[in-house]
Amino acid sequence: MTTATGPDRPTPALLDAPLLNALAGRLQGPILHPSEEAQLIRNLSVETGLSGALIQRIWRELAGEQRRRLAAPAVAIHAGRAGGRIVDLARARFGTTARYMLADRPEIAMASARPPQGAAVIALAAEQPWWLRLLAEPDLHVFGVLPDVFGQGPRAALVVGPHRPEPTGSDETYLATDAAASPAAVIAALGEAGLSADLILDVGGLKLVAIAGYVQAHDPRIDAAPGRLKGIIGAAPVPFDL
Repeated sequence: MTTATGPDRPTPALLDAPLLNALAGRLQGPILHPSEEAQLIRNLSVETGLSGALIQRIWRELAGEQRRRLAAPAVAIHAGRAGGRIVDLARARFGTTARYMLADRPEIAMASARPPQGAAVIALAAEQPWWLRLLAEPDLHVFGVLPDVFGQGPRAALVVGPHRPEPTGSDETYLATDAAASPAAVIAALGEAGLSADLILDVGGLKLVAIAGYVQAHDPRIDAAPGRLKGIIGAAPVPFDL
């Protein structure tokens, strides 16, 4: 079955050729910092009127192809009991053509996320407080959260690598603490310091907390949080709108 295009209507091929050429040209550019990516996606959404989720999907595939062409290390995935869902989220974040490896333990995934282009997707699980180890890993930071599209469910995994997060204008920051206090007490202490927060996980008293907005690691308000071993382990852009 064919569709008439009419005398004044260009064929799909004529429309698509310059688009594909432009995309191919973009592959010659640099791999952007994750914070730059997020800002670019949001700006393009405003300028074009397209949803951030759609632009994000296109951009992630381009970025994944860049990683493949530049022979960047495989993205390490520790899926835990969540299994295929985490793998699917990782492939959505880094593109279908990027290389991946499965890691049996979070520690193995973190070891694969080293500079300069390492990356790991590590599941959030009630039995594994792996994120506390990032306090002793100055070269590794959380720079992404999955899912990263609004409405696709609660936080299921964090993205870790050598990229030190930068503010994008719409972020959340992650605090790890060994505070013996209750989660409510930790949230209340941060609130009194002027930080809006919610609990992500409490694993045997070890707590992972999300703070609204971008908070720097040396922000004195963090001192208000209970705990002997505590600190900022990274930040991520909030999920994109559909």
